[in-house]
Amino acid sequence: MFGIDPFQGPHASVAYASVMRFNLSSSPANLPKGFTPRVTAFLATYPSCAWGDVEPLEIDSLSVVRTARCQIHCQPPGKPGHTGAAGHGPLLHHPGPQGRACSTPTRDKLSLGFFRRLVTPPEEKAFVDGLRALNDGDEDEALSKLEATSDLPDAAWMAGMIRLKREAFAQARAHLESALAAGDRLGALFAKYDLSPQSNLPVAKGIFAHISPTERGTRLALVELCEASGDAEGAAQHLERLMVIAPDDPVVLLSFVQIALDTPQDYDLMNRVIALTVATQNETPIDTGILLYRARALAARGLPDAAIQVLTRGSRRRKDRPDRLLRQIRHDRAELYERVDRKAQARREFEKLYVEAPEFEGLAERLGLR
Repeated sequence: MFGIDPFQGPHASVAYASVMRFNLSSSPANLPKGFTPRVTAFLATYPSCAWGDVEPLEIDSLSVVRTARCQIHCQPPGKPGHTGAAGHGPLLHHPGPQGRACSTPTRDKLSLGFFRRLVTPPEEKAFVDGLRALNDGDEDEALSKLEATSDLPDAAWMAGMIRLKREAFAQARAHLESALAAGDRLGALFAKYDLSPQSNLPVAKGIFAHISPTERGTRLALVELCEASGDAEGAAQHLERLMVIAPDDPVVLLSFVQIALDTPQDYDLMNRVIALTVATQNETPIDTGILLYRARALAARGLPDAAIQVLTRGSRRRKDRPDRLLRQIRHDRAELYERVDRKAQARREFEKLYVEAPEFEGLAERLGLR
């Protein structure tokens, strides 16, 4: 646009990342026409890079390219409707096929060196040592180091996520509230060491959200922790703030409507859910989850036929949708069939669901099999 060849000189790495944004499977075949030869030439100039080295990370309905990120797998709070798997493997890792990557490995980024250690504050050294232990798979040592220096917001955030994984919900909440209170300081040390920690947080029916050490991510985690401890008021406060800072974020909307449906007798709240979800399509798994709760809000307001239509729309796309979510949609729709006196159709739906998932809660009893 400005006469700069993006594949030449200092713009090359930026251009490579930009091109890879089109390349969601890290394959030359997915690049727009005309880009493949230029990327191939770029890779010949930079042999340390290769197709697939820049991994796309799906966040909700967006695709973001990161050349270095840390992955945190978190065990969800033990609450109904959440099915996330327990965390496993190292909490910090550096992705890349066959161990190759375009960016500096995480462990190297966390190597302070003798002289740098001389001028690094003790608390920051403990933070770095904690991350190194985490990267090496020693979670106990990492937690010890991070909690010893939890006055640092980033250390508190990481310690909170480890405690969340271990289902130590009270301690996790204390750490994350401390990190959140730090405001703009949260994330500063991670940025200093060029690290991008991520956590997979379950929000509804097998759907996970990627969160990071930001206000948005931390509040989403605190919503789950408040729910786990029965603090509905605390969860509502975090959600109201999230609706202010991220009103167009589908993950925030999904979390909001899920918790709102804990009180279907609150008609004002149900009306709000219906209004907030009116534009939701069915493009992503997040959208499908939102449609489930939109249908429940419609049913709560005495509109079962409208709810059935929404659930039918939500069940039409199956790719990438969690099985549990799709089965819940079918179950809710069958219940509504009964409600509108379509009992034979309801029975057929329940029987089909039982054949696929006999363990579905309450289904065997409904069919008279127990």
